[in-house]
Parts: sequence; structure tokens; C-alpha cells
Amino acid sequence: MADVQQKGADEIFCSSCGAVIKITAENCANLLCPKCKAMIHEQVQQKEETNIGDINKQRIALIIASGLGISAIFMPWVNIPFLGSINGTQIPDNRCWLPSIIFTIPLIIAFLGDRTKPLIGNIKYAAFVPGLISAIGGIMVIKEINKSFSGPVAIQALNTSLIGFGLYLVIIAGFSVCLLSIIGGKK
Repeated sequence: MADVQQKGADEIFCSSCGAVIKITAENCANLLCPKCKAMIHEQVQQKEETNIGDINKQRIALIIASGLGISAIFMPWVNIPFLGSINGTQIPDNRCWLPSIIFTIPLIIAFLGDRTKPLIGNIKYAAFVPGLISAIGGIMVIKEINKSFSGPVAIQALNTSLIGFGLYLVIIAGFSVCLLSIIGGKK
């Protein structure tokens, strides 16, 4: 039976001979496989790019804010006393799915390019705009809900507990995405 080589977390396989190479400062400096003397520089660079600890803090925060915005659709948007709550997926028109779709744009942008560096140039605005659209959309939904429940004093008294935290989370996540896309994060 053939002897199967296994590699550890700090090792790579040589693309030429298949030898297991431990990544050390000497290997990075020499850029050669100790067995067949093949160049290993590109393999070491790929290994370094996949390290999650190297992702820029701005991008991590953008991923978290976008993820919260996407998950907000499954949280209560409207609380009706004595009847329960309605989450974003139970709203009759399909507008409620828009924040989840829109928040995927900054989520994808956070994974594009060199993840060790903050967002730069126009890509910052490509993440800013979807956050702003979602936040303004959430505010408009709150205004619609408040307008539809305006009337007698008894109903207006219930308005304070009418809006659920999921809808507030859409707004907070939207403004957070806006802020995080503009503020350049350091590593």
C-alpha cells in the first residue's frame, strides 16, 4: 500500500514533486523546494492570503453588519399586542425581501480584492449606496406602519410597541454599512 503524505496547517505540497514543505522564514526567503528546488513563492503567497486573521477590520465589520441586515428579515418587524408578531418574510408584498438582497452587495464587496487592505476608491461607494437604500427603506416602512395605524387614541397608544426590532435592525445595519464603507479600517 502506498504511503499517503499528510500536511499540517503550516505546510504545503510542492506542485512539482509533491513533497510536504514546512513554511518557514528560510523557505520564504529561498523560495525553493528543499527536495526538487522548484519555486514555491506563489504557493506560500496563496497560503498567506487564506489566513482569516489577516482580513482587514473594516471588511470584517462590513461582513457582520451586512449579515445582521440579511438576518433582520427573519426577526419581528411588527408586534401586534395580544396577537403576536410578524417577521419580514410574512409581510404581504415582496418588498420585505429587498433588504436581504441589497445587503448581499456589501457582503460580496467585503470579500473582493485584497482582503488585508481596507476598501478604497469607488468600491467604498458601491458598499455605501446599498446600506443607505436599506436604511431609508426601513424608515419608509416604519412611516407606512405608523400611518396605517393612526386613528383613535387607543390605537395610537399601541403604536409605541408596534414596530419590531427586526425593522429597527434593518435601519441600524444599513447606516452601519454606510459608515463602515466610508471609514477606512486599519489592519
